Amino acid sequence: MVHTDLTIAVMLMGIVYRTQAVPTDSERCQGCTQKNAIGVMGFLDDCSKYVYCAIDTKGVVHGAVRPCAFGMNWNLDILSCVLPSNSTCVTTKDICNEKSDGIRRPGVGNCRGYLECKNGESVALCCPIDYYFNGMTDNCESNNGDHECNDKCFKEITKTVEDKTTAPSSCYNKRPMTGVLNVYEESVKGKGWIQRRCPNGLLYQQKDCDCTLRVVVQRKCEPDLFLSFENGVNGQSPVVNYIKSKNVKVIDGKAIFKAEKGSQLVIQRYKNFCMTSLTINLKYFSDHKRLPQSQAIISNSDCGIAPSIVLTEDSAYVYFTVATELGERTLAVHQPSHTNDKNLELTYHNGILSGTVNKLKKTLKINGSGINKIPCALHVGSAQGYSGLNFTGVIDELSLSLCV
Repeated sequence: MVHTDLTIAVMLMGIVYRTQAVPTDSERCQGCTQKNAIGVMGFLDDCSKYVYCAIDTKGVVHGAVRPCAFGMNWNLDILSCVLPSNSTCVTTKDICNEKSDGIRRPGVGNCRGYLECKNGESVALCCPIDYYFNGMTDNCESNNGDHECNDKCFKEITKTVEDKTTAPSSCYNKRPMTGVLNVYEESVKGKGWIQRRCPNGLLYQQKDCDCTLRVVVQRKCEPDLFLSFENGVNGQSPVVNYIKSKNVKVIDGKAIFKAEKGSQLVIQRYKNFCMTSLTINLKYFSDHKRLPQSQAIISNSDCGIAPSIVLTEDSAYVYFTVATELGERTLAVHQPSHTNDKNLELTYHNGILSGTVNKLKKTLKINGSGINKIPCALHVGSAQGYSGLNFTGVIDELSLSLCV
């Protein structure tokens, strides 16, 4: 094989492809626009990765390659890993472009997952339950003493069994334990009935005379955005959110906002988001009794059109506002009378808007199919003139979930 100065041949799990010579950290970020000293861009020939670019205090650009979760691809429009069907990654950048169908390679972060070339694209697949993907043989193989793979793939959910079935007559040497679903008793010659525990993730099924029912815990509503401010304004959720800070100081895990300085956090990712369900939780401090007028807490209002999500407060109330295609509705919940520390929650689901301040909660029925999708960023601490002042106060924690 003849090598040029600009290309090298790379062998990866049976796939040979050409790419440019391995770039340095700074070269990976050529053409990447940094905002607030950070930026992101796609990665070479692999849609399942992206490059995180940051400028240090000396002005040097550093690029770090980071993988998406298994089965996800990078979307540069919303700066996050998404399902391949929603990815901005073009086919010609895929590692399987012009490669034969059937070539496989291991997935990242899932021992059952693998990627297979089909029609020039990488398709995420999973081995059956109780199997793992062997990267040496490129095949699914049964769990054994050396490999115990119990990862869940995609949306696998199996209901948890609460009741046991009656033992069939053919199962004479095993019986269930009362009130314990993952333990059974087995009759062993010379030892009588002894207890045995099912493998992790399985329950004993008397009708099968074995541990055969797989248990998968129902998924919780996980935050799409989570800020504890323990690490500046960087998020702690699995989803990548790039946050621009404008005059927000973070001290000892608390974000300090001052209206006179225009303090706010800007999150571009939530532009044009369709939200049929939404939960926002906020722990914060503000001296609301001294407010001369209302001040913004959270909004999506930076693009010249009316926002569809607005949280504001004045000396008497916290206001929860959402807009659907049929109009805008607002809930007003009383401010606490004896404290300036507040736990706020907004939820919207199935046409019901709920607002909670500390333990005081109100709900409102709203017509429409969901919160309006608008091309505006999400702002923490500002409503771009739509509702009073910028925010003055201290935020301890903020989370946003696209579920309830």
